[in-house]
Amino acid sequence: MSYDSEIVLRRGAKNDKPIIGFAEFQEFVERVDRLPDKSKVLLDLSTVRFAHPSGMAPIVAYVRHLHENGWQVDMVLPDDEFLSEYFTKAGWTDGLQGIQIPHRAGRPNDTFIPLTTYKSHEELNPIINDALRHFSRLFSFQKGVLDALEWVLNEVADNVLNHAGGVQGWLQLSQQPKKHLVEVVVVDCGRGILSSLREGHAHLKSDAEALEMAVKKGVTRDLNIGQGNGLAGSLRIAMAAEGFVNLYSGKGLLRYLPNISRQNFNHSGFPHRSMAQNFFLEAVPFFHGTVVSLTLPTSRELDVAHALWGRSTTSMFENDYVSESGQEINYRVAEEATGFGNRASARPLRVAVENLLNQFPNQRLIIDFSGVNMISASFADEFVARLAKSMGVASFFQRVNLKGMNEFLTRTLDAVMEQRLKS
Repeated sequence: MSYDSEIVLRRGAKNDKPIIGFAEFQEFVERVDRLPDKSKVLLDLSTVRFAHPSGMAPIVAYVRHLHENGWQVDMVLPDDEFLSEYFTKAGWTDGLQGIQIPHRAGRPNDTFIPLTTYKSHEELNPIINDALRHFSRLFSFQKGVLDALEWVLNEVADNVLNHAGGVQGWLQLSQQPKKHLVEVVVVDCGRGILSSLREGHAHLKSDAEALEMAVKKGVTRDLNIGQGNGLAGSLRIAMAAEGFVNLYSGKGLLRYLPNISRQNFNHSGFPHRSMAQNFFLEAVPFFHGTVVSLTLPTSRELDVAHALWGRSTTSMFENDYVSESGQEINYRVAEEATGFGNRASARPLRVAVENLLNQFPNQRLIIDFSGVNMISASFADEFVARLAKSMGVASFFQRVNLKGMNEFLTRTLDAVMEQRLKS
């Protein structure tokens, strides 16, 4: 077949491993922007060796938008067998091929939530709740980070439903455990921030002006719909955490890059006169919609209330686990575990409890075994004994109370605790 253009992203030098990230998404938009309307395009990803959601999620969304508007975009998927399988698991292959992407919870060891679409709060809310639970059972987060992640997810994803003009949203999360980072990507191919804000701010002339206004507290197109704190608050959280932000809409790209000076910034960015160092506002090829890519460190405590102008938040975890008195965290093992016979079943529970202890440092945690009749020694060791040893026995029993244990569970736990503490 003859194509109007063949696009190879990040061809790279001989010893350079081609990677798809946010910069490659920009490159794709730029290449498409040069073509006549409704062109035939071959997107060749065959040489790619690694891909980030910050690049692939918006590429998938944009390819579907082009298809819906009369373009033909064919794919060559990665030659690398492992990466090709990753494309499938991450939802990118289905998305590129136009297959509807249903919400799928992350599998036990996945470092990502598969790319999914949503068009209503009824579809969005389970996605966010499942994602937060998935990550809280796999990875350690310092105090405040899960609250921040929940706030950002709800606010940024909700913006699509309220302001993008009735189009679907695309959402993906991923974790980089070795780098202690978690990344949120939200995409829509709707009317863009400038068009939305002009409803209440007719003086706006450019996408750059709109982006700069969009990240100011209280700016919205309609106060009856929202208070205008979503993007502003998300940016404040990223700044407090020393994270990263890319906000791309129309012909504007606003970036926050911590600890990067103007001299070291080489992506054609220029700091706006009214913006602080580490903010960069770029003129970029037109993207039909909005992309928000936000990366947060997970190993640094974060004061969310301080970041959000002193405003306190109520998290999903507080609603699910903290008692009405606010004095206790109730963790019901029978409701949380998928099994009681091995370490693999116990490990997510231990990580989840560690995160709850970090999230709520002033509350006592109740691990309630009511309804659990039997556990294996390996389950008890992985869940409770390892937690006690890592915290220190004295600190463990100051913070944690074991409740609802029958005689068999008590004997099993006593035995593994003694063995673990001697090791």
